[in-house]
Amino acid sequence: NQKKGHCAKTDAILKYFIKYYDEKKWIVIVDDDTLLSVPNLMKVLNSYNASEFHYIGERYGYGHRASGSSGYDYITMGGGVALTRPAVLGRSKCLRCVCPSPDSPDDMQLGIWMRHLGVEALDEAGFHQSEPNNYHKTQLDHYQPVSFHRFEKSPTTREIDFEATLKTYNDFLTPHTSQSQSTSKFKSTLKSTSNPTSTGTFGEHSETPDQPSGWEEVGRERTKGHPAKEDAGTRFGKDDL
Repeated sequence: NQKKGHCAKTDAILKYFIKYYDEKKWIVIVDDDTLLSVPNLMKVLNSYNASEFHYIGERYGYGHRASGSSGYDYITMGGGVALTRPAVLGRSKCLRCVCPSPDSPDDMQLGIWMRHLGVEALDEAGFHQSEPNNYHKTQLDHYQPVSFHRFEKSPTTREIDFEATLKTYNDFLTPHTSQSQSTSKFKSTLKSTSNPTSTGTFGEHSETPDQPSGWEEVGRERTKGHPAKEDAGTRFGKDDL
């Protein structure tokens, strides 16, 4: 872990994924204080062909000039970044795809690596780098959110406010299922989380309280007006992550 950035850590996560998870189609990396709905995530990922190079999440830009002569796009890690296996494999073979320093910003460096590979950073509306109150209600009502960054905290103690965080999850991220079915499991998961200071690793928080039965059959809906791909391939479930 580093105090400023986590390039070396993310580099190690991607290498670990390639070495030990050869059957997985996607890797999703989020911060350890990110609220994430796996069923909603699956709906987004199932609209892509996992055999192609894909790099998705909430897209930011850095250093762009009007002339287009410089700058690059990247996916913010707080909202979560999803990469297909081909994209991760491509990065592993890229000689230029190294960390300038162990504490370089991992999300920005990942954007640079994907630019080297010619992989576009695809903006998906459901991924959010910030809390719900920083987005317009009309925008949030337009699609099913996938993630929000940062747990709710008490304004006095600055400790995690479990009840407020649960309310945020139920209000914005719980799919069409009973909130009462998810509450106890969610509290247990949230309370086991350590003080959020660093980027989460592959596989953390893989079990979520909102998995409805039959969720493997989620459709190929796309948010933000993107059409579903007809060649999106075989649908997959959590075991492919």
